[in-house]
Amino acid sequence: MPSSDFGLGVGPGGGAGYTFAPIRGFTTASGAASTTLTGSDRTVLVTATAAAGSVVLPSASKSKGRIYTVKKVDASANAVTITDVSGANVESGASLALSAQYATANLQSDGTQWWEIGKV
Repeated sequence: MPSSDFGLGVGPGGGAGYTFAPIRGFTTASGAASTTLTGSDRTVLVTATAAAGSVVLPSASKSKGRIYTVKKVDASANAVTITDVSGANVESGASLALSAQYATANLQSDGTQWWEIGKV
């Protein structure tokens, strides 16, 4: 498939090179309990020590092929909940929660909903 189907660059020999994005940090202690990911995000590390956190994915219908990694890095009992901005399913449900320290979800859109393609 052409890289335009996924909105991402391709590796060597593909002509487009790799797409790199910085790791984004998000903490509930900063006063906000939610962050919305953009097309320039790829990985977000969430520290939910002050309160439960929420990560909002872009619309699955506009993000076909896009992959995001969300990781909860603190040891608190506060969960990090992942949802879609337009209400599409995340792994066949309304949301996906990460509750353990270092829990990680790798999510990819099929153009209809977000699927967990890897979890630690």
